[in-house]
Amino acid sequence: MFDTRRVPVRVFKSADVDAPQLNFDSTGLKTVLKACLVTGYGTGIDEKKALGWEMPFETGTKAVFRSKSPSATGCCLCIDETGLQRSAKVCAYRRMSDVDTGDGQFGIVSNNPLPFGYIPNLKTASAQWWLIGYAKAFVFIVRHPNENNTNVLYFGDFPSLVAADMGNCVCVTTQRLNYDYMRPDGFSSTTCQAALGYLKTEKADLTLQHLFQGITGVAYPDVITGGFAAAEVYLRESSVMRGLWSGIYKVQHNLSTIDNGNEVEINGQRFIKFNISSNRGIHDEYLIALDEWEVV
Repeated sequence: MFDTRRVPVRVFKSADVDAPQLNFDSTGLKTVLKACLVTGYGTGIDEKKALGWEMPFETGTKAVFRSKSPSATGCCLCIDETGLQRSAKVCAYRRMSDVDTGDGQFGIVSNNPLPFGYIPNLKTASAQWWLIGYAKAFVFIVRHPNENNTNVLYFGDFPSLVAADMGNCVCVTTQRLNYDYMRPDGFSSTTCQAALGYLKTEKADLTLQHLFQGITGVAYPDVITGGFAAAEVYLRESSVMRGLWSGIYKVQHNLSTIDNGNEVEINGQRFIKFNISSNRGIHDEYLIALDEWEVV
């Protein structure tokens, strides 16, 4: 059983008054994450206070973000936009001593950081974005302006089945590898890693598990309920159930008639819908809870 509690989450979005935009430059993602996690933005009734994270290290095009919660794993998210204009290099460390140096690197492929594109190829305009999170984890999503999909970056601690687990931090992107612009490619074990495996010796690739494995894309509205179904998503390490993915729910039905970024309501709770498929004709759709998450 997971030992969880429900906590409120906060929502930041590009449509907010005075919110920073994802511009075509070499600090777009860093600027937005810094505003949402560390400094906040807006004034008066439009003020959005930051999520309460810290940025222990920063240079012009690089930044390190870390939860300030005393009960967090203490893992660090590293953003590097050096020489890039539509994307960033993303990776994580269990500990860092400066913006370029750390121990226990994860969120990598063949020892290289994961890409995260936030502006499509041949585009220079700002993209719509949302950040939802709490003191120990957040999800950042960017909507493709022309296609029915989104790119996702998720970082933070997750409820684990491992006793005294201090490696239960996950770094995830949905970006297709080897592209330096926005190119969503869905979730895979290649781009979803935990700081430590359940044996607590090294990083671990994770895959997703949910109730609707193999039976998604069902016609909406449902012929019986008149609505749609969504289920919790679990993180699996090899054949072992490792943890719960806080705030994320898998949709069984094809919700292509609902735009990415639109809110839906289920039993009085608000969610935002997003599709991560790289294929325009396929719908790999999820929800993010906007009110509360089950957390560690």
